[in-house]
Amino acid sequence: MRPGNDLAVDTNRGWSTAEAIQVSDACANITMSMEQPCATEAELAAIKPRIRHPLVIDENTTDLPTVARMISSGLANGFGSDQIRRGCAAQSSSSEFEQGLGQ
Repeated sequence: MRPGNDLAVDTNRGWSTAEAIQVSDACANITMSMEQPCATEAELAAIKPRIRHPLVIDENTTDLPTVARMISSGLANGFGSDQIRRGCAAQSSSSEFEQGLGQ
């Protein structure tokens, strides 16, 4: 990789919690994000304090309030663009997003 480039690792919920933590530890010196490494929100919550990289959610998000809740709680650092392609943003109002943020 060239300096200045960041790596995005998307396993589409394919890793166990142990695998996600192991990869994050092994890649500690690599600038990267981990997109949806595990299948469930509970698994993501279990790994979040133990990984060294930003956690991006994707398949676990079904609407903007869920995205907002997961980000505002600190569970996730961002969300993947699959939601946009599926029309999540088009189907939800900004007030729903604010509701998820607790506003």
